[in-house]
Amino acid sequence: MSVHCNRYAASLTIRKRGHIMQQKRYQVFISSTYTDLKDVREAVQKKLYLNKYMPIGMECFKAADETPWEIIKENIEGIDIFVLVVAGRYGSKDEKGISFTEREYNYARQKGIPVLTFIRNPRNISIQDSDSGEDLEKLNAFKFRLKSEHTVCEWNEKEDLAESVIQAISELKERSLRSGTALSSWVHCSNEEDLPLTETTIEYYSVNIHVNGTVSQCEKSEAEILYIGSGVVDSPDKPVEYIDIVTTEPGIFAHSFTPKETVMGEERNISTLKYKVTNPNSTDKLELRGEILVRQRLGKRHGGIALNIPYRAKYVCIFLDISKTPFIRDYGGKAYIGYVNKEGKTEKDFSRTKIAYNSLGMSYTITARNVSANSYISFEWDNPNA
Repeated sequence: MSVHCNRYAASLTIRKRGHIMQQKRYQVFISSTYTDLKDVREAVQKKLYLNKYMPIGMECFKAADETPWEIIKENIEGIDIFVLVVAGRYGSKDEKGISFTEREYNYARQKGIPVLTFIRNPRNISIQDSDSGEDLEKLNAFKFRLKSEHTVCEWNEKEDLAESVIQAISELKERSLRSGTALSSWVHCSNEEDLPLTETTIEYYSVNIHVNGTVSQCEKSEAEILYIGSGVVDSPDKPVEYIDIVTTEPGIFAHSFTPKETVMGEERNISTLKYKVTNPNSTDKLELRGEILVRQRLGKRHGGIALNIPYRAKYVCIFLDISKTPFIRDYGGKAYIGYVNKEGKTEKDFSRTKIAYNSLGMSYTITARNVSANSYISFEWDNPNA
């Protein structure tokens, strides 16, 4: 780690003994409250993607002139399976006092979309993530309704929830096949994603980026940026190794990885960090998690936050949290994939990233698929007249 959820599908054709096979994927909508379940949503999305499903949720909604509910309806109408995750909060409500989570559920039912429901064990819900008063009454009523309308799966932690979602989808597909009413699905849309593995490849890469600092601190190169990431890396060469480099000014102040990283070169050079993470199991894919804390300048006139992509990446999802620096939204940043072309010049491709702003969480979500090796994803602004 260093410093799309699209709604359509085209065909991926694979020739086998003279026949053309088409890879199909199911689109799965994840419905839940957001702020208290951000990490949970990320874990479920990761598990879905690694199991060849296409996760859809509020993180994937693009900015538009439509109302939020119209965008939500449009996305629900294009899905195959609706996964509802409920915990200790009822969620933000519409003008009638109904939460958007319950409205999403109602609309999925109205459209006849299969619904899988998961309710968290109350013993595993913290006080700060629990409702009280009127919202608690509405939440309990919603849970009672769900239990009367569905077989509900109880979950404890995000890891077992992610496993339960995959198992429930598999059982739903089997039931549908037995009943002769197979689920609809989209034909998968990538020409590269399922090709045989010939190079080190990032299968899934999710990074939460938290930005902290006042306007003055950001102008003075004192903005603190914390990268917290996880990924799954595979390679034809075993054991799998992940090598990356971080370069930033004025410097890198902390870093930690699991499995433990090996620093390559001079660690005292605080503006550059080159490191390697190796899978201790010589036969499996590498699952890594890491944190890097840096400081840099984020001026109003020009600034940006970038994530290096050292290997080909099938799917990258960045959550950029600006809740402590809300003024950054006014800078008009845009997301792009940057790379060096054959002539040695830096190119910026704005067409291959999807970006959405979540006003509730005060965060951007940037997603990209099939990102080339030795490139980077950047959120950048340039206001020469500021």
